[in-house]
Amino acid sequence: MWERAIGMKIVKMIAFGVIGLFIGLGFLTITESGYLQRWRKLSTPPQNVSEYFSAGEEQNSPSPVKITKPCDYSSPEFSILSNSPQNTVDCVQRYEIYSDGYGRFASVLDNNGNVWEWAHVVTAYDSLSTGVCLPSLGLFVGVVIAFLANRPTGGDNAH
Repeated sequence: MWERAIGMKIVKMIAFGVIGLFIGLGFLTITESGYLQRWRKLSTPPQNVSEYFSAGEEQNSPSPVKITKPCDYSSPEFSILSNSPQNTVDCVQRYEIYSDGYGRFASVLDNNGNVWEWAHVVTAYDSLSTGVCLPSLGLFVGVVIAFLANRPTGGDNAH
């Protein structure tokens, strides 16, 4: 009888651990994609942002910067989770490649003349640390919850 009880405790720990692992992987996907980044209104827009607004359609240059205009409104920076500006007049997206990662940027001009910017930079160190940390944390929390759920309560008669 006790073998079955131990077996069920192990199954619960594995199940909760796997569920926690998948939740951690979900958080990893959300943070790596930039869904949690917020827009900010710039008090004085940089000169290069003004140049991007005045530029034409999509530009592909041999440099490590790709400029997309008009913006792709299905990308993470325009999701419900980010506070994307309303009533946009002009929009430009930039994708920059660095030696150890990449950066995604979006700049928006609203109908009041305000410039908003969204930025998400990912480095190799960030990817490695969050790629290990978040799933491991989810696994750990899942196993702890399973352990706490398997503890006998004061009313149980465990012999």
